[in-house]
Amino acid sequence: MKRSRDKRALSSIDKTSTSLSGFLRDFNYQITGNFNHLSSPDLHQFKEVLTMIDSGRAEHIAIDEFSVHEFAQKRIICLTPKKNQGQGIFCINQDAEYYHLAAAPHPVIDRGSAPIALKAFVGLSFRYLFISSSSRCLSDKYSTCSGMTSVCGQRERYRKSDPAHNIDHYFHQFSKYHHQQFPDAYHIQFHACGEKSCPSKLDHNILARLSVGSKDVLAASALSNKLARVMNEKIQMEGSKVLSCNKSGEESYRLCASTNVQGRYLNDQRANSCTEGANADDQSTFLHIEINHDLRNDTGEDDPFTPDFLIQSLRKIR
Repeated sequence: MKRSRDKRALSSIDKTSTSLSGFLRDFNYQITGNFNHLSSPDLHQFKEVLTMIDSGRAEHIAIDEFSVHEFAQKRIICLTPKKNQGQGIFCINQDAEYYHLAAAPHPVIDRGSAPIALKAFVGLSFRYLFISSSSRCLSDKYSTCSGMTSVCGQRERYRKSDPAHNIDHYFHQFSKYHHQQFPDAYHIQFHACGEKSCPSKLDHNILARLSVGSKDVLAASALSNKLARVMNEKIQMEGSKVLSCNKSGEESYRLCASTNVQGRYLNDQRANSCTEGANADDQSTFLHIEINHDLRNDTGEDDPFTPDFLIQSLRKIR
């Protein structure tokens, strides 16, 4: 179901010679400064831009609004907003084998999550990639969506610069567009889990916490339960484990992403994913992965738990 290649010259596109990984590594992520808040016309225009790229018409994108980059090693086109900086980096692999989406909504604070999302996008041949281009704590204004966090220093509502908790963000529009185009495709978010919830000790190593956006007990076929089973079967070290928020009898249930607005939307809370919760079912296409320090880092050839361990596990469920 692949589209034929558009042979026209893409005159407005930056055909960079650097690799996608190099581009992302050197990108100027916004930690301080202003965070622009989007209007309805902004969100509508962004959806039109995504449609242009997906249909091979990227050269028609208004260059004063967006920067468009094409990577030579594969037919990958990435989009970065000019006017609304900090909204993110959005990539489409036009020759992808799978229509799934990989995302790192909090790369500045959740260190190591962006390289893993990139590994999934490239290594597993996913079609869509999102990496936030600013800190989730950048904005001084609060999202109207429900939920609280202490990640920005004190317990408070989520900030508007948090892509996973603000429906008026390009990422939420990207997620909706992806689901509308390919309703059976997976939306996988990669997050970093701290030592309190995901310790990385030799005798107590919670490598990851998985969920489909709820604490609902689901069948073994649910994405979170399926990946947890695959990973736990691969683990050969006592005291190391992967936990699922959707498995009955788990030792604890934390970081289950019940306030994640993309998870709510994908779990059929279409009317109000901002403030209303959602009940997931066995067919949920949303997968939220909280990854501990051990699994996010490769310390050498004797390290049994690395990002590649996670990627190879995901390969078995894609």
